[in-house]
Amino acid sequence: MAGRGPGRAGSPRGTGAGVLDADGTRAGGGPPADAGGAGAARGRRLARLGADVGRLRARLGAAQAELRRLKAVEATRRLRAEEVRRVTTLRLESDALRLELAALWEEFERLRAGRRRGG
Repeated sequence: MAGRGPGRAGSPRGTGAGVLDADGTRAGGGPPADAGGAGAARGRRLARLGADVGRLRARLGAAQAELRRLKAVEATRRLRAEEVRRVTTLRLESDALRLELAALWEEFERLRAGRRRGG
């Protein structure tokens, strides 16, 4: 088949539903071949991220509320040993939760940037 390479008219290799350009769109134009599947998967990842963020924020809020309560107690009297240990644990937990939230934010930004690039 001389003269019938990729991208030439009548070529079975340069066009068609199964061939993608570098940007993920179908050769010859149109949406990405798996736009529905990729969009649904992205939506599921975003929903999972949202749920995870909600859970982490609730846990962080509870830890911070308990820390505030213990600080108010400390303003009236010296904390007992178990309360001091609890403050230490809550501070470490709060730091860990903030780090997890930051990681989720980075994942969200990657998804968002990917959407901008591909869409």
